[in-house]
Amino acid sequence: MKDTLTVHQIADRLKADTNANWSYNGALVLAEWLDEIEDENEEFCCATVRSEWSEYASAVEAASDCYWDAGEETEWDNELDKEKSARTWLEKYTTVLEVKGGGVIIGTF
Repeated sequence: MKDTLTVHQIADRLKADTNANWSYNGALVLAEWLDEIEDENEEFCCATVRSEWSEYASAVEAASDCYWDAGEETEWDNELDKEKSARTWLEKYTTVLEVKGGGVIIGTF
């Protein structure tokens, strides 16, 4: 018999994972995503989630960590445009989840 976890139980388990550094809002948005795509036969494993997803303070930070090169000659009208450009670049390669209150979670690629 398998236990069925609620979104909040999944978020709580992610947040409690001492080998990860999820914000609660990040854990919650990721839990919601996992709940949407869940496979009834798959068991929840924090280590697997930790290896497949990463949380960043911004899309620019995430893209830079993934070798995004916006180019030194690129001038942005504002930081929001730079953030949108980084997010668009990330979305070409992976799933990007927006964290309420700021930040993104991306699937590893």
